[in-house]
Amino acid sequence: MEWVNWYGFDGYNVDIDNLTTIIPGSDDDHPSDRYEPDNDPSQAVEILPRKVFFPDGHIYEAPYHFRQTHNFQKTGNDSVDWVYFEATAGKRYTIRTKIDTSRGSQASTNLYLYDSDATTLIDSDADGGEAQIIFDCFASKTYYLKIVNANNKRGPMTWYDIEIPQVEDQPPPQISVTPSGTTDFGTVTLGYCSEKQFTVTNTGGQILNGNATTSLPFKIISGASYSLYPNKSQTVTVQFCPTSKGRFTKTINFTGGGGATRTVTGVGEPPPAISVSPSGTLDYGVVFIGSSLDKSFTVTNVGGGILSGSVSVSSPYRVVSGGNYNLMANQSQKVIIRFSPTSAGTFTRTVTFTGGGGATRTATGIGEPPPEIHVSCENQLNFGKVQVGSSKDLKCTVSN
Repeated sequence: MEWVNWYGFDGYNVDIDNLTTIIPGSDDDHPSDRYEPDNDPSQAVEILPRKVFFPDGHIYEAPYHFRQTHNFQKTGNDSVDWVYFEATAGKRYTIRTKIDTSRGSQASTNLYLYDSDATTLIDSDADGGEAQIIFDCFASKTYYLKIVNANNKRGPMTWYDIEIPQVEDQPPPQISVTPSGTTDFGTVTLGYCSEKQFTVTNTGGQILNGNATTSLPFKIISGASYSLYPNKSQTVTVQFCPTSKGRFTKTINFTGGGGATRTVTGVGEPPPAISVSPSGTLDYGVVFIGSSLDKSFTVTNVGGGILSGSVSVSSPYRVVSGGNYNLMANQSQKVIIRFSPTSAGTFTRTVTFTGGGGATRTATGIGEPPPEIHVSCENQLNFGKVQVGSSKDLKCTVSN
């Protein structure tokens, strides 16, 4: 084994751990690695990235990859190893375990990255075998790595390397907005609103800061400002609230990460409005008791949308057809009302039309008994004897 101790660079101390190989052999050969005990965060050993960024801006780059070689001990409760490292904001760190199976290593590892409290999990690769995490650092401080024995094998044949071989600047933020193309809000009745959602994602690095803006009759009702870490997303909700008739097409502008635009469109339509003709009283005149007479109204949707409604009236009137309607703009329907008096008198009723603001009309009619003939004749039309060539008149009275 080769042991490399502390070296000084421009007044700073850097702990450089050169590759330390555990040679395969019996269980008595190297029963533990040089970093034990390291089973909890308080025992963690520092590992240096390939590049070290000092507070004054000085950068030290090692001529080889920094790594530590560990194993999981045969004895004791050594199922985890802890290390820590210092990271610099704005940098991207590649962290990985390497297992040389060609030389007989039987190790299998799960890798976990924690914040400076060694409790808050930032990322993990827990699929066993060799593990890797790409870490974008946003705060310069200490971070912890926990390496977990994934297959419960122990002893000198379970050696692995933990290393941070690559440090680079984070790529700039990159914005992605879905859906793409034009988003159609369809037809919306004036005075009402419709909502659609967009998803903003940072597909780059660093932090994507930006805003979503648009113009009336569209407006952003939530998610207008965003601050997104890499691969994080936020929903932006857009509302279309037309106040006048017609088609509206506007642009939503998304700033940050190169920016993006999306087109939104929608149609404003007046609400349904009802018109009923004739506009005055529907007069049925005189209808005999026991008979009936039909008259009609015409219902028209003089607005937009769909005019949905029904017609109602009380006895002795009733709706015999067209009592329910669903009318598109400028469509009409005939409504037939029947008057069927069952007693004498004048009957005036209100006909009610619902939907589109509603309407009422008056129906009136007179119920009368049907005509009844009564005949009264003199002498019961008994003419008696009448001389031939003569005549005799008798009078009959006909009354209703």
